[in-house]
Amino acid sequence: MIRVLAALIIAACSTAAYAQDSTRWVQLKGDALREAYSGQTLDLVYNDKGFTNIAHHTEMHFPDGRTDYREGEFRLNGHWKLVGAPGLEDQICYRYPQLDETRQHCFFIFRDGRCLYGYPSRYYGHVKNIIPEGWRSKGANREDGPSCDILIS
Repeated sequence: MIRVLAALIIAACSTAAYAQDSTRWVQLKGDALREAYSGQTLDLVYNDKGFTNIAHHTEMHFPDGRTDYREGEFRLNGHWKLVGAPGLEDQICYRYPQLDETRQHCFFIFRDGRCLYGYPSRYYGHVKNIIPEGWRSKGANREDGPSCDILIS
């Protein structure tokens, strides 16, 4: 009985500590979303394959909204922007004129520690429909160093 009670107390404390850690599984919006991307180079991996059938890629996000996407030898120049209500923007969207001038690729972004997870808004429609393991890409700011298991496929 004492062992069961001790196990329950330990489990409850662990769950409470996880829930109180504000860096765990938080949707980024507004300034937090902007700070995570603007002026940053992210090393990322797709949960499947990218444009050239390679999962790993890098994207530089310039403060003026330009991007430099690299996937192996493949390179795209594009544009990024945040969308949503001013100050509460809840998606980052990309456009690559070399591929299609009109199509945007938009994502809800969640952070777990220093790892960023992107969920395509066209699949989920609304953030409440997101399944944690259903991410499309995940990665980390290059300056922060390795912070999630992006090299494990």
